[in-house]
Amino acid sequence: MENGIYSISGMFYETLAGVSPFGGFFQLNNTSLEGMLTDQYGHSTIAGTLTDTEFKFEKKYKGKEDLLINYELTQTDRGLWKGQYKIETRWGGERKERAIAKINLDWSGTTIEQVHQSPEKFAEKMIASMVESGMLEVVSNQ
Repeated sequence: MENGIYSISGMFYETLAGVSPFGGFFQLNNTSLEGMLTDQYGHSTIAGTLTDTEFKFEKKYKGKEDLLINYELTQTDRGLWKGQYKIETRWGGERKERAIAKINLDWSGTTIEQVHQSPEKFAEKMIASMVESGMLEVVSNQ
């Protein structure tokens, strides 16, 4: 998978509540990912891994960091990620439910430069851009 910022949307199924939608984003660096989601229960952070075939992450809700939800999804032939999530119950057991998601690599092929840079670096890049666009001409000192 390509490094970058991905959007994610999907649905998870709960036996009592039915289908719940979610959405958010994550940043992928090699196979490691970190991001944020939101759903009917609130905002959460996610951290995990993404390969060409497996998408695994742990979800923690803001203010409920002791409640861990682990997602394990595999890619389908239609480009969707389908699988299950596991959540610990109040009684010490574990409940498994289904989930499906779609991810999109946003800004693919776009170089996003660091916003905070020194004035010298900014001037250097501006001059290089002006030379490249023909607004400035490089003249030899000799």
